[in-house]
Amino acid sequence: MGKGLCISRRELILGMGALVATGVAGLTACAEPKSQEEINQERFESAEEFVYDEFAELQESNPAKAKSEYEGDDYWLTGYIFWIQEDCIDVESAEGGGLVVALPTDVIAELEQGQEITVCGTFQYHPAPYAQELVDAFIVE
Repeated sequence: MGKGLCISRRELILGMGALVATGVAGLTACAEPKSQEEINQERFESAEEFVYDEFAELQESNPAKAKSEYEGDDYWLTGYIFWIQEDCIDVESAEGGGLVVALPTDVIAELEQGQEITVCGTFQYHPAPYAQELVDAFIVE
C-alpha cells in the first residue's frame, strides 16, 4: 500500500462515534427551551408602541392599508382598564383610544377596573366600527 490516508475500521468507528456524540451534545445545548418570561420579554422588546390616533387616522383614510400595516405585528400599550370580561379587557390609553386585550381568565381574575397596566400582544384587525384587539397577549411586569 502507498502512503495515502489509511485508517482502520476501529479508528473509523471511534471517529464517527465521537462526531455523533459531539453533535448530540451540541444539539442538547442548543435545545434548551426558553421560559415564557424570556419569550415575552423578547416580544415586548421588539414590539412597537400602539398609538391609537395614528392607527385611527390610517384606518379612516385607507382601511386596507391599516390592516396591512398593523395586523399580525406585536404592539404594546400602557393604559387603564376600562372594562373587564371573562376572556378580555379593554385598555384605554391616557391619550384616548385603546384596545381590547385577550388574556387568560386566571390572569383577568387578578385585575381591577381602573388599574394601570401595560400589555403586549399581536394586533388583530377588525373593520370599523369594531374595536381592535391584541391576541396572544400578556401583561408586562
